[in-house]
Amino acid sequence: MPVPLSLPLGLAAGAVLAWLDGPESEGERGRRAALLFGGTILGPCAGYLEVVANPWANLYAFDLPSAFDLALVALIGASPVVGERLARRGMDRGDARWPLGLVVGALTALAIGVAMLLDRIEVVAPYGAFHRGLGGESLWRHRAGAALLGAVIATAAGFAVAVRSVGGRRRY
Repeated sequence: MPVPLSLPLGLAAGAVLAWLDGPESEGERGRRAALLFGGTILGPCAGYLEVVANPWANLYAFDLPSAFDLALVALIGASPVVGERLARRGMDRGDARWPLGLVVGALTALAIGVAMLLDRIEVVAPYGAFHRGLGGESLWRHRAGAALLGAVIATAAGFAVAVRSVGGRRRY
């Protein structure tokens, strides 16, 4: 996922894992699953996209030195844990609406971000060329398209494994 869109995705994933772990548990499984999902799947996927197509991975919003890019990738890797902790905090107070609110809010922000930034997602170009209107290459003709597809598949598979690792605790 592009860096700006990965943050709400990680928050929502963490909230789902907290909800699946259930309000009656200590939250250990959800916390562990969120940590592993963020650290081994979501963060590395965002980092890979940073390496393959840096300006595109940041949606041409900023042109930062690589140390800042690395800090953003670390923040994305931590976002599922933050989402899990926020949702768990609400559930510990007896309000099971916190995870739902966090998921809906994060996914709404993600959908709005994709809709607003679709023109930036479709084209891969150097930072300066994009901002000068010089065009670029179609996403699916550039290696960033294959990297994005791989990141989406890895993220979905990793989330499925994380959900499975927490599963069985939640009673519907």
